[in-house]
Amino acid sequence: MRSVLSRMPGWEALWYLGALYLLGRLLHYYLTGIGGALKLAVELVPLVYALAILKLLMEGGFYRRLSPWANNLLGGVYLGIVAFSYFYFNREYQSLFLLRSGAFTSLDYVVAALFLGVVLEVARRMHPILVVINLVFALYAVLGPWVPWDPLWHPGISWKRLLSVTTLELQLGMFGDYAQLGLTLIGAFLLLAALGAGFDLQPSLVRTLLAFLKRARHLPQLTVLASMFTGMITGSAAANSAVVGSVTIPLMQRVGIRGQYAAAIEAAASTGGLIMPPLMAAAAFLMAQFMGVSYGEVLLRGFVVALPYYATIALSVYLISLREVRGLLDKDKTLPRPQIDDFLKVGLLFLAVTYLLYLLVVQGANPLLAALQAAGLGMVGFLFWGLLRRFSFSELLSRFREALKTYTDLLTQIVVLMTLLSIFVSLSTATGFILRMGQALTATAQGDPIALVFVAWLLGLLLGLGLPPTATYVILAVIIVDPLRQAGFSAWQAHFFSFLLGVYGDLTPPVALSVAVASAIAGSNFLRTNLEAVRISLPLLLFPFVVLVRPELLDAPWTSPGFWLAFFSALVAFLSFAVAFYARSSLLLRFLVAGLAGGILLAPISAALPLALVAFLLGGYQVWKSNLYLQFRREKEG
Repeated sequence: MRSVLSRMPGWEALWYLGALYLLGRLLHYYLTGIGGALKLAVELVPLVYALAILKLLMEGGFYRRLSPWANNLLGGVYLGIVAFSYFYFNREYQSLFLLRSGAFTSLDYVVAALFLGVVLEVARRMHPILVVINLVFALYAVLGPWVPWDPLWHPGISWKRLLSVTTLELQLGMFGDYAQLGLTLIGAFLLLAALGAGFDLQPSLVRTLLAFLKRARHLPQLTVLASMFTGMITGSAAANSAVVGSVTIPLMQRVGIRGQYAAAIEAAASTGGLIMPPLMAAAAFLMAQFMGVSYGEVLLRGFVVALPYYATIALSVYLISLREVRGLLDKDKTLPRPQIDDFLKVGLLFLAVTYLLYLLVVQGANPLLAALQAAGLGMVGFLFWGLLRRFSFSELLSRFREALKTYTDLLTQIVVLMTLLSIFVSLSTATGFILRMGQALTATAQGDPIALVFVAWLLGLLLGLGLPPTATYVILAVIIVDPLRQAGFSAWQAHFFSFLLGVYGDLTPPVALSVAVASAIAGSNFLRTNLEAVRISLPLLLFPFVVLVRPELLDAPWTSPGFWLAFFSALVAFLSFAVAFYARSSLLLRFLVAGLAGGILLAPISAALPLALVAFLLGGYQVWKSNLYLQFRREKEG
C-alpha cells in the first residue's frame, strides 16, 4: 500500500489516506456503536468535506479562471479551515454539547462561520441550487421583520443565532439527524454498491441478461431489467443511465430503435431505480425517521410502487419494440457474450441482496446490521471469486481500491446533501417557516383537500425543477405533510406523495440527469428524449395522486382484499395507459382505453373493478393486434 501511495500525486495520496480512515472509522462504528452517531458526525463531517476539497483539487481546482497555483493555494486554505474545525469541534465536543450550549464564545462563532462558509462553497459545486436556497433562507432568517407578506413575517434572528442553529448546536445543525443518517444507515447500505462497482458487477449483469435474449425485440427489456437490478444497489438514476446505458443504448440502436426512443427507455428505466427498494434514493431512510416507523415497513410499501411502475415500463418498451425494431440479432457475433465469471458475480449479487431483504422483511433485523452482514457476505463471495480466478494480491488490491473510491465518492455526495438539508431544516425551524408555510398552504386551499393537493403538487413540481429527489422530498415533507394530514390523508399517503413528487422531478429539466446522460450516449435531442421519457414514465406522474385516491395501497395490510383490489386496479390502469400510448390500433380504441384507465383511477373501488376488466380485455386485444402487425411486416419484408 505504501508503494502504491508513493506513486500518486500529493492530493490523490492524501485523498486515499483520508478515504481509508473514513472507511475504517465507519466500520468500527458499525460493529461497536462506540461514541454514538452524533460524535461520529462531528468527527467525520469535516473529514468528508476535506475529501471533497481534495477531489476538486485532483480534478483541476475550484475556479477555472485561476491558475493551478492559485487553486492549490485556495484549496490548501480551505483544507486548513476544515482541519482546524475538525480538531476544534472534537476537542470542544463535550463543552459545545453540554456545558456552554446557548452561551457560545467568540471563538466558537468564528470557527462556525469559517466552517459554514467552506461547507457552502464546497457544496456549491455539487448542489448549486440547494446552496442558493440555503443562502436565501439565511437572509430570510435575519431579515424576517422586513418581510412584507404577513404569513411569512417573523421577528428575525441574529447572525450569532444563525451560526448556532446551523453549526454550533450540534444535535440540530449540520451534524444533526440527517448527517448522522447519511454516515450510519445509508453509509452501510452503500457498501454493497461499492463492492459491486469495484468488481465490475454492472457490465457483468448486462452480459448475463443478454444471454437470455432470444429475439431482437426483447433487447430493450434488457434495459428495464438491468436498470431495475442496478437500482436496487445504487439508487442513482444518472449512474444507471451511464453504466447500463453505455451498453444497452448502442445495442438498441443497432437493431433499429431510434436514438430518442433508446435513450428515453434507458432514462425511464433508470429513474425507476429511485423508487426501487432497498435504497429508494436514500429517501426510505429519511421517511422511516420522519414517521418513526421501521425501515422494513417503508421498504414493503416501496415495492407496492416500484413493481407496477416497472411492469408498465416493460409493456411500453415491448410495444415500442414491435414498432421500432428492424434489425436481427446474431448472438454469436454482435452481442457481448457472458462468461462464467459474469454468472458467478451476478449470482453473488442476488445472494447478497436476497439475504439483505430476508433480514429486513422476514427477520425484522436492524437495518444497519443487515446491510453490514449483506456487504460482508458479498465481500467474502467476491474474495472467493478472486481466489478461483487466481488473482494476484495486486489485482485484488486494485479491485478493492476501486471499491473504496466508489464508496467514498457516493458517501461524500450523500453527506454533502444531508448537511445542506440539515441547514435548511434548522433555519426553517428557527424562523417558524414550516408552521407558517403550512398555514399559508391551508389558507390558500381554503379547506378544500383537492385544492390543497394541487397547490402541494405545484410546489413539488417547482422544487423538482432544480433539486435532486432526496432534497425535494425532505423540503416537501417538512412543509406539506402536516397540512395533508389535517386534510384527512394518512401519514403514509402524505409522505409517499412527497417522495414520488421528488422522484418525478428527476425527469423534469434542467435536472433530468438520467435523460441528459442517456441522450448524450444516443446522440439524440435532449428535449425530445425527455418528452418521450415522461410518456414512458407516466405512472410516476400519476402515482402521487393514486396513493391519495387509493389509501388501501399504503394503509391496508397485504392480506386484506382491499389492498389487492386497489393494487390490481391501479396496475391495470397503468398498463392501459401504456397500450393507449404505444399500441398499433385505431385512435378511437386507444382513446377508449385511456378513458377507461382514467376512470379506473378516479372511480370508487367497487366501480373500478368492472372498468378494469373491460380495459384489460380491450388492452389485450390491442397488444394482440400489435403482434399481428409485426408478423405482417416481417412477411412483407421477408
